[in-house]
Amino acid sequence: MDIDEAKREVRETVWSRLERAGQALPPGAHGRIPGFIGAERAAQRLTAHDAWRSARVIKSNPDKAQLSVRLQALAEGKLLYMAVPNLGLSLEHGSIACYR
Repeated sequence: MDIDEAKREVRETVWSRLERAGQALPPGAHGRIPGFIGAERAAQRLTAHDAWRSARVIKSNPDKAQLSVRLQALAEGKLLYMAVPNLGLSLEHGSIACYR
């Protein structure tokens, strides 16, 4: 099994488990990065970690599941950067947004 096939298998497993448990928000997790029940708690656990406390810069994805992480990073004055999808811009033209 190559790495792409392994990733695909893990994604399918996670999507199926989220949907079976009724944890995906909104329902219908397959094919996307879903929000999920417990995302806020996961963010709290992350922000309690030593690596988080010592970090000055945080990279996040623009997905709903990481919203609480982004908000906490900004509240703590950390530099936050993330991809800005669907702008039709290449990396050289600013498809990464930074916030403080």
